Amino acid sequence: MMKHRAEEPLCDYQLIKIYREAIDVVTDAEELPTVIHWRGRSFDVTGCTVINDTASNILSSYFWPTRYHCVTAQGMVCDIVKQDTWILEKTWAIADAS
Repeated sequence: MMKHRAEEPLCDYQLIKIYREAIDVVTDAEELPTVIHWRGRSFDVTGCTVINDTASNILSSYFWPTRYHCVTAQGMVCDIVKQDTWILEKTWAIADAS
């Protein structure tokens, strides 16, 4: 899996939809998402950028959850966050969204 820890997104897709739905996420040893389970489907994460919108704030992780910009093998490009549970915030593209 390709892992990134950068401030820039992995794609230039146009935003499709904001969901803010609870999802299940499998993470690796570094706690980066490897599989996203959403609406009965599994999406294998092939690239993930850790985005910290408030990197200059030392307490940012306390006030704002870390956002992950993920690209999956199934064609989904999305942002997810870890709060009390994992949340799918928004998507840019989903191939074969049946």
